Amino acid sequence: MHEGLSAESCGVAVGLIFNPSVAVWPARAAAFREVILLRAPMKSEYAHPNTDRPAFTLVELLVVIAIIALLIGILLPALGLAREAARTAACLSNVRQTGVAVNTYATENRDWLAGPNTSGWRYQTGSGHTWTDVHSPTEPTFSHDWISPTMGDTLALSPRRNERLADIFQNKFYCPSNGETYDGEALGSIGSPYGMSAESLRVSSYSSILQFHLNTPSQPWLNISLTDLSSTLPSGYSPRLSNVGPPSEKVYVVEGARYLGGERLTFNSAFRQLRGGNTMLSGPSVRHGGDPYQYDPEPNVRQGLLGIPDTAVATPLSRKYAFRHGGRMNMVFFDGHASTHTPYESIRISYYYPSGTILSGADANRSVDAEAQAGQIIR
Repeated sequence: MHEGLSAESCGVAVGLIFNPSVAVWPARAAAFREVILLRAPMKSEYAHPNTDRPAFTLVELLVVIAIIALLIGILLPALGLAREAARTAACLSNVRQTGVAVNTYATENRDWLAGPNTSGWRYQTGSGHTWTDVHSPTEPTFSHDWISPTMGDTLALSPRRNERLADIFQNKFYCPSNGETYDGEALGSIGSPYGMSAESLRVSSYSSILQFHLNTPSQPWLNISLTDLSSTLPSGYSPRLSNVGPPSEKVYVVEGARYLGGERLTFNSAFRQLRGGNTMLSGPSVRHGGDPYQYDPEPNVRQGLLGIPDTAVATPLSRKYAFRHGGRMNMVFFDGHASTHTPYESIRISYYYPSGTILSGADANRSVDAEAQAGQIIR
C-alpha cells in the first residue's frame, strides 16, 4: 500500500471502480483523486540536487557578446578576401579556357583566328540578319564575336542568336566578380519582341585584342582604318596564329569591354561592328576611345624607361569594368598560359601588337617596355 494512503481511501476507490454509479460518485470523487495523485511521483523525488547554481551576470553576458563581435570583425574581412580569391580563380579558369579554345580553332581552321575577317566576315554586309536567327552554337552573334566560333560547342551555347547572346554575357561565360549591366544600346536594337534588352545583359566580361584580328591593308568591307590605331601593323599582316609573334608574349584575351563613354557603357546592337564591337578592344596600352582602361596618374609622359610609376592604380571606373580583382585583371596569352596583372604590369605595348608593328609616340608613352620608343619595331 502506498505510504500516506489510508485504508478508507483505498476501500472507497476500489468500491468506486466496481460500482461506478452516479449516486456514489460525488461522495467518493475526493477519495479517488487522492489515490490517483498519490500514485503519481512527486517532482521533488527526481529533482537534481544542484539547483542552487547562480545565473550569468549582466557583465558576463556583455563580455561574451563583445568577444563574439570581435571575432566577427576579424573573420569577415578574411572571408571577403577568400571569396574574392575564389572569384579570381574562377575567372582565371575562364580565360585559360579561351587560350585552349583559340589553339584548337586555329588547328582546325588552317591557322586562322576567329574574328571579323574570318568567322564573322558574312556580317560585314550588316543586313539580312535578325536576333531570332537559328544557325548553330558556333555561329557568331555579330561580326567581332570570337567566343561562339571557338567555344560554342564547349559551352553548349544556344543555336538561336538572342539566346546565345544571353548565354555568353549572362549565363555561361562571365567573370564572377562582374555584376555590372549595360546602361543602354547603341547602333541598333536587340528588340523587346525577343524578350531582351541591353539593360538586362551583364557587361561583356572578356575581350580579345583587336590588333591581332585585322588585315593589312584594311579590307574595304571591314572599314577599320589603320589610322584608328596609334601604331602601324606589319605590311601584309593577316589574322593567323603563326603571325602574332611569340605566343607566350602576346595577349589573346583580357578582362574589359568597349563603348565606355563618360560613366556609361553601352551595348552595340549592330551585326556589323567596328573597332572591336562588344567583344574586342585594343588593350590597356593602346589609347583607343571607348576602351575601359584609365589610370591614376595617367601616363602622359615617360618617366625614365617606364611609362607609368609602379604605384599607379586603376581608376574606380576602370576597376568596375576591367580591373575587377582587387585592382588587378586576368589575361591569357596565345600559348594558353593565364595570369593576373596589376595596372603597371598590364601596360606593356608589346603584349598587344603583332611582331613587326612600328610603334607610335603615343603608344610608346603608355608602355613599361624598356625598349618602347617611337619608331621602334615590336619584336
